[in-house]
Order: sequence, then C-alpha cells, then structure tokens
Amino acid sequence: MPHPRMYSDDDPHLDGVRRVCLALPDAVEVEAWGWPSFRAGARGKMFAIYDNHGEAGYALTFKPDPAERTRLALVRYDEQV
Repeated sequence: MPHPRMYSDDDPHLDGVRRVCLALPDAVEVEAWGWPSFRAGARGKMFAIYDNHGEAGYALTFKPDPAERTRLALVRYDEQV
C-alpha cells in the first residue's frame, strides 16, 4: 500500500526546492514516504528529500557524497561550504 501524500504542490517553498534540485544533472523527483525526494544517476540514488519535522517546520535534507561528509560535519552552521 502506498504511503499517503504528506505535502501539497502549492507549498510556498517547494517550487524553489524543485527549481534548485532539478537543475542538477540527471535529477528527477520521486515521491517517497509521502514526500518529494530528488534522485540522480543511473541507479536513481537519492540526494535530497523535502519533509516536515512537526513544530520545527519544513526541512530539506541532503545526503552528501561519503567523501564530503567529514568536511561538511566540520563546517559551522554560519560558514559557507
């Protein structure tokens, strides 16, 4: 049984998220767990998902390449990567 859709296409932030994510090479949008996820490559590996964290609000979660994880973890939130 598919997961129910958890978002609306008229979400004011989703259009911008789609514009950025789908501008990347080979990127496609696939609904997963009721939320829009973004995937790329021949195997369709997920690189981001847009979801809602309740009271914390909406979030765009990125899955960095393993080689980038350590560097990103060391960057302060107020620094540019």
